[in-house]
Amino acid sequence: MKTFFYSFPRLDITITVPDEIIGDIQTAFIHSICSRINLPTQHEYIIESTANALTLLKDGKPLQQFTSSHKLIFCLEEDVENTLIRSIGNWVGFHAGAVRIGDTACIIVGNPDVGKTTTTFNLVEMGQTFLCEEIAPVDPESLLVYPYPQVLTLEAAYAENYLSLYPVTNGEFKIFDSQMARYLPYAAESDPVPLKTILIPAYDPSEKPGIEKLTPSQVFTELLGYCFPPNGDDERLFDSVIRICEEVETFRLRTNSIQSMQELLKELIGTNPEA
Repeated sequence: MKTFFYSFPRLDITITVPDEIIGDIQTAFIHSICSRINLPTQHEYIIESTANALTLLKDGKPLQQFTSSHKLIFCLEEDVENTLIRSIGNWVGFHAGAVRIGDTACIIVGNPDVGKTTTTFNLVEMGQTFLCEEIAPVDPESLLVYPYPQVLTLEAAYAENYLSLYPVTNGEFKIFDSQMARYLPYAAESDPVPLKTILIPAYDPSEKPGIEKLTPSQVFTELLGYCFPPNGDDERLFDSVIRICEEVETFRLRTNSIQSMQELLKELIGTNPEA
């Protein structure tokens, strides 16, 4: 058994794992491993191995049993995400990916199946620094985006299509089965980055691609819908999102293919390198 210490925004945990899945756990949370040990932690996860199953425990209580280490890891990732959402307090937690472009952060918000994760993936493959996946914690006072660089999960069909068009250079892309692929960037940002740009992807193969700049009044209600439920009062969340809307640039990115996304991202970064 080995215990790993992981540090996330406002959340420190330990994960104790049996020897046979040490490599899988290291890979899943590689960018959040904390070099310091014996730190105070809020939660302790333990994975117990038997002949027939792996059991995931949190703070001494069993959560679920698994016959596959991959299924266990997906459940563990989801539980850590949910725990992080409850831990960020009065910060805003966007359902978003994020990258660092130059000296500032760009977050990519959206619901599933609109291109949020694929946009994050493409930006990393285009040379931008990976910052967040699934959750982008933002301090509304400082407008800093705090790193949460987890493995990206994409559809296998998208991965196969992408690999037929472009080489993968900035991470490890693995297709697990007919449904799912995973992408682990080789490098990730470890420090908070000031937010400057929000992208809202809109994938539709029947639509004409393009970039639309949005005003704060146009985007406020939509951005509010991409926030995880607040830990405090709704009014504070409203005020925080209003401030974010007023201080950053927001663009809707309309794409209809992998190629159109690449072209539009190059156009956006090229015309706004400090994005």
